[in-house]
Amino acid sequence: MSFITDNWQAITGVLGSVIAFFGGRKMKHTQHKNSEATALQNMQKTYDKWTADTNKRIQNLQDELTTIKNENIEQRKEMRSLQRDNRSLHNQITALTVENNELKKMVTELKIENEKLRAK
Repeated sequence: MSFITDNWQAITGVLGSVIAFFGGRKMKHTQHKNSEATALQNMQKTYDKWTADTNKRIQNLQDELTTIKNENIEQRKEMRSLQRDNRSLHNQITALTVENNELKKMVTELKIENEKLRAK
């Protein structure tokens, strides 16, 4: 016991140094874990922002695609209506062309008959 009482300052110094060494090492390890956790949190926040932005862009593209599809449907309806009108006009032109040809034929016949009557 006299050894301890005689050298108590040296013993406490050595024990304090050992405790300080392991305490500092543990503190360093804790700081490293905290910095890793902070880095992971920052990465997660960045990923969450990117995901939210991507989801917003996807939603905008889906909305735009829906709008374009609806416009396309309306344009096809209008095109079918125009095609029906075009067919109707084509049929009218054909009928008018036939009528015109018949009238030309009648005019030609009337001219011939008129010339015969004048010649008499």
